[in-house]
Amino acid sequence: MPSLPGYLKAMEDVCREYGALFIVDEIMCGMGRCGQLHVWQGEKVHPDIQLMGKGLAGGYREISAILVGGQERCLFDAFYEQKKTFNHGHTFQNSPVGAAAGLEALKIIQELDLIKNVRHKGALLMQRLKARIADHPNVGDIRGQGLFIGVS
Repeated sequence: MPSLPGYLKAMEDVCREYGALFIVDEIMCGMGRCGQLHVWQGEKVHPDIQLMGKGLAGGYREISAILVGGQERCLFDAFYEQKKTFNHGHTFQNSPVGAAAGLEALKIIQELDLIKNVRHKGALLMQRLKARIADHPNVGDIRGQGLFIGVS
């Protein structure tokens, strides 16, 4: 299930207060599934590092990525300047076909305005789920964003 509204902002505030990196894991929920390309965009936060995968190549090829930006780019620069690699794992690493699929998936998401469609269909799905099963004795919560919806 997606986090509750305000959760990411609260976590960002805690990280900033204590000087920790604010890292978001959008492997499952990112790439438009929540109605924005990146979930954090809807929460108006700014992560230092973002993990991506799964939907990055539209499900066609295996791929994962780490985005590093802002002042935390110094992490990347430290490795680059010393001609070192960051060995964080080898799952889906160095796949030119995966990279090409990722680039094409991003183009298609943008050209076909798929995120707008996710918002529209997600609102419809949420409305219908709540109308049909919200009162069911085995349903405690229905929440989500876009098409990333959970029922518990």
